[in-house]
Amino acid sequence: MVITECAALTEPGKRTSVRTGLVVWWRRVADIRGCHIHRLTARLAKTHGEIVVEGLDAAGMLRQKGLTGARARRRGLSDSALGETRRQLGYKTGWYGSRLVIADRFYPSSKTCHACGHAQDIGWAGHWSCAGCGTAHQRDDNAAVNLAR
Repeated sequence: MVITECAALTEPGKRTSVRTGLVVWWRRVADIRGCHIHRLTARLAKTHGEIVVEGLDAAGMLRQKGLTGARARRRGLSDSALGETRRQLGYKTGWYGSRLVIADRFYPSSKTCHACGHAQDIGWAGHWSCAGCGTAHQRDDNAAVNLAR
């Protein structure tokens, strides 16, 4: 609902009460998101001896425009709080005795074949086949295997 388009909001004081209600709702969403991030990072730090994360340029990804689905991708990235998750993992791994490894942002984890080590340009493809050995890969699964090494 857009606040300025609602006919009921022409009454004096109504707009303020609606905005106050939205602020309460936004705060609740932020608190729920923060609680889930705390629970996730604590569980990861307690149950895994080593956690590997990519040092992604999240700010650069948010500035990216012109690609198909870029607006939705930017919205999803800004809602995911990647920096906060990484920050919490940084101190919680110290608390629980696990280790946090941050992979370089320029490491080609998605482009490198986990079977033969051949690196190739795949663009934005979600699925690709290695030109070196012919193995079929899913982008995120392949990156996870490469980062686990």
